[in-house]
Amino acid sequence: MDQQPDPTDDPGPVDEPDQVGEPGPTEWPTSVGVGPWAGPWPTDPRYDPQLLAEGDRRNVVDGYRYWTVEAVVADLDRRRHPSTWPSRTSATT
Repeated sequence: MDQQPDPTDDPGPVDEPDQVGEPGPTEWPTSVGVGPWAGPWPTDPRYDPQLLAEGDRRNVVDGYRYWTVEAVVADLDRRRHPSTWPSRTSATT
């Protein structure tokens, strides 16, 4: 005679995580960026005092952390390559 397993003896899923809510190995962290600046503040005017005090949670490369938006744009403009497309006014008709 075959005995059927007792459903009350079921231990539940085997691969249940120990800590519910923790990210898995392929999940991104819930926050980005860095916290408040540690140590003496830089004196460079490109740095934003509010970001230094509160942390920088923007999605920027580390080289621009804590910089003002205006400073980031100015640096990108300085590095930008000139356009290689001919202007419309120089086209011959």
